[in-house]
Amino acid sequence: MPGRHPTRLYRALARSQGSREGQTGESGVGGRNESPITPSLFESRDQRVIWLKRLWSRSPLFVKPNLYFIKRYFLRAGFLDGKEGFIFHFLQAYWYRLLVDINLDEIRNLSGDKPPQQ
Repeated sequence: MPGRHPTRLYRALARSQGSREGQTGESGVGGRNESPITPSLFESRDQRVIWLKRLWSRSPLFVKPNLYFIKRYFLRAGFLDGKEGFIFHFLQAYWYRLLVDINLDEIRNLSGDKPPQQ
């Protein structure tokens, strides 16, 4: 199953267990923090995706748009698209992703949750 998407894998494993554990999110395969796949940067694609998603979710707010722009514009060669590519990647990173981080920050402040200390 190395080519399958992790979410599909979780659902398939939850169905194969024949219990409601995977659907309730209490524990087991469908639990929020548990995974049947151990994250690793240098193993299979699924393990790498889970490792990168955990790294991304733990990175501080307002740093993510900068990392996203660097990834899209420089590492994925967005600069080859010229002025239009710069505008697209700039807006995608600093408008959309920054708005997402601002909204997450507002939700945390309203709910009284403190962000994890790094």
